[in-house]
Amino acid sequence: SALESNSLHASLEEVRGVRVLGGFHYAAGEWQEAAAQAEQALALSRRVGDEREEALALLWLAGTAFAQGRSELAKESGKASVLLAERLGDLRTAAAATSLLGVLALHERDYGAARALFEDSIAALGGEEFGTVVNLGNLAFAAFRQGDLPEAAAKLRENLTLSLRLHDHNSTTHALEVLAAVLAARGETTIAARILGASAGLCED
Repeated sequence: SALESNSLHASLEEVRGVRVLGGFHYAAGEWQEAAAQAEQALALSRRVGDEREEALALLWLAGTAFAQGRSELAKESGKASVLLAERLGDLRTAAAATSLLGVLALHERDYGAARALFEDSIAALGGEEFGTVVNLGNLAFAAFRQGDLPEAAAKLRENLTLSLRLHDHNSTTHALEVLAAVLAARGETTIAARILGASAGLCED
């Protein structure tokens, strides 16, 4: 009925509103508040029966759990988001959740798993540039930690080409820091120091 349709629309708007509010808390570093909003969005999405919103809420819950150091909840929620999003054909959400799982693997020093997850995320993004550039930086770092300096350098080249074109300063500074580490590992300490200086200058700007 029209009444039921209006009620469903209002409920979906409420879910989205809670998720957006959680995003503001997350951006402000208010992790507990952001986590509470993510849990509320998850409960509301399940009550409404909107699986796409559920996948997004699971992704946000994974992110807030990771920020709080709750790695098991982050992993569980991230995997659930990937599975649900893939089943729905929502490749963007699946890619974002896969990338987050890669970051979790980085923090656990499981660099092989991290590289595979970042590659999977890039494939799922299908050329979407802002997500790809973040994955490239993380791939470079994982390769560096495994001692694969040629691969790290190759991914950094791709990363910097894309991040500079997009004017993505966060990705650029991250890439420069990893590049400095790669150069230092190769014994090129003078140029590594100069690149770190350039990265610091960009951060200040």
